[in-house]
Amino acid sequence: MRRSTLTSSAYAAVGVAALVAIWQAGSMLTGNSLLLPSPAEALKALGTVVRTRGFFSDLWASALRVLKGFSLSYALGLAFGAASGSVRPVRYMLSPLFAALRTVPFISLSVLAIIWFPSGTVPVFVAFLMAFPIVASDVSEGMASVDPLLVELTKVYKVPWHKAVTGLYLPSLMPHLVSAFSQALGMSWKIVVSAEVLSMPSKGIGGRMDSARSFLETPELFAWTLLLVALGFTADAALGALRARAFRWREGRLWRM
Repeated sequence: MRRSTLTSSAYAAVGVAALVAIWQAGSMLTGNSLLLPSPAEALKALGTVVRTRGFFSDLWASALRVLKGFSLSYALGLAFGAASGSVRPVRYMLSPLFAALRTVPFISLSVLAIIWFPSGTVPVFVAFLMAFPIVASDVSEGMASVDPLLVELTKVYKVPWHKAVTGLYLPSLMPHLVSAFSQALGMSWKIVVSAEVLSMPSKGIGGRMDSARSFLETPELFAWTLLLVALGFTADAALGALRARAFRWREGRLWRM
């Protein structure tokens, strides 16, 4: 297992090195940092950005909006997804809502939200609506995949509800819950920053990125992008470990009542 992990890490490092090399080659070909700064210029700009006064307040403002939008989408997604997956009529009634939210353009929601809400609330609202159907659909699929024979056995043998939840439903749902968590969190970061660019709240990463664009500070724009990529890699690594534990927990608990 450890050797496999080291091998995959080595391949990942090679992939990252290849991307950096392509980036450097593109920068050298264009010869214009205004169009495509080099990796070194972007890293230098990132160091400047991190030392800038107000950096942590901007980062915290965006992170707080992500947390709010994600929490709302996950909590309501769990409730609606569980109802949709366990009661067929409810599934039929909610499927048009899920489909509509999955297909509605991000820009439409953002423009409407700018009309309806203060600038700081716009990213939270849009992130919630974009991530909610992801969570609800994943949880609904997980509920529908629970073995009906095992469900029937819990009724026949009158298994207490709390044991049925911890011994059957939760292990069956755990991979779906972790998957929904991962997708919704990643979606929330992207949507929040994008919505901040449009709504321009007083604090936030999106606002700083839009300011860099306005003043043609392309290295700074790349610096903020690198920061978001680093945050995404960190979250993916943590969630990958959590996902692996979820599958192991599922195998160990599924048949225990």
